Amino acid sequence: MIGTDRAEEARDETFLLLAGHDGLASLGFGYANIVATRVDDPSPVVGDTDVLVLRWGPAHPLGDGAVRQRVCLSVLGPTARSSALRTWEVLSVAGDALLSRQAADPAGTSIEVSAPHLQQGLVGRLVTTGFDVLTHS
Repeated sequence: MIGTDRAEEARDETFLLLAGHDGLASLGFGYANIVATRVDDPSPVVGDTDVLVLRWGPAHPLGDGAVRQRVCLSVLGPTARSSALRTWEVLSVAGDALLSRQAADPAGTSIEVSAPHLQQGLVGRLVTTGFDVLTHS
């Protein structure tokens, strides 16, 4: 199914976007510690390094060849457990990077805040953790 292939491609593109993002790199996140999983997979094993987890829901056809997938972000690891401010910062930078992707590829893939709006409260502030990735064939 073409929509499913495009959905897989969108997951790969999203991973590459975050793994190569300068803002996340400055916080210590890159290819080695960004992990993509399915929503029903167990949490990844975390050692002594924090991990940014992209937890993907199933692809849902919307019609006209469009597919919606939800991705939820979380940070796991020793620093994340001890520093809510760092976790907020990583999630905030990652979310901003996802939302900026729409401008780079307006015809193929768009990323928007999920509906319902999924947020996490950290250090007295809310940060968006859920995003809908829409792919168009």
